[in-house]
Amino acid sequence: MSNRKPLEEQIKDAQADIDKKRERINKLISKQRKKERNERTNRLCTRAGLLESMLPDTKKLTDEEFGVFLKRTTANDFGRRILKEMLPPEVKKPDETEGNTANVKADDAVSENTQTAQNGGAIAVDNGGNNAGVIG
Repeated sequence: MSNRKPLEEQIKDAQADIDKKRERINKLISKQRKKERNERTNRLCTRAGLLESMLPDTKKLTDEEFGVFLKRTTANDFGRRILKEMLPPEVKKPDETEGNTANVKADDAVSENTQTAQNGGAIAVDNGGNNAGVIG
C-alpha cells in the first residue's frame, strides 16, 4: 500500500499552493506600489518646497497661474535642453523615439546660457514664454 495521496488530492494541494503564491505576489505588488507612491509624494513635496523657498512669491499664485508660470519659464526648448544636459546619457523619457521631432537635441558643448544659469544667473523670459537670454 502506497502512502501517496490520490492524484485529485495532489492537484487540489498544488492548486492551493498556487493560490497562496498568487496572493503573496499580489501583496508584494501592493507593497511595492505603496512604496513608489510614498517616494513620489516625498519627491514632489521636496521639490515643491525647494521651488517655494527659491521663489516665495509663487505661494500667492493659484494652481492654474502656477502651471502657466512653469510652462512659460521651464517647459520650453531652453528648459528641456538644460535638463537633457544634466541627465546621464542613458536616461531617456519613455516616449522618446528616433523620429520624434518634439525631442530637443542638445549641443555637444554646454552653452554659455546654460553655464550662466547653472552658476546662479537668472534667465529672462519674454511675454511669449521664450528664453530671452541670461542675466548675470
